[in-house]
Amino acid sequence: MPSDNSGADVKPTSANTVDEIKSYLDKKGISYPTTALKDDLLKLVGDA
Repeated sequence: MPSDNSGADVKPTSANTVDEIKSYLDKKGISYPTTALKDDLLKLVGDA
């Protein structure tokens, strides 16, 4: 099975961009402040 990061279920990490992390959160229906920093977004990902 190919290993690419295009799957929606692949949790973003600090290697991802802020936009990629926000896109993941959007797909999961998780809201976040527009001023959230990368670390804040990653905490939300961890809680998902």
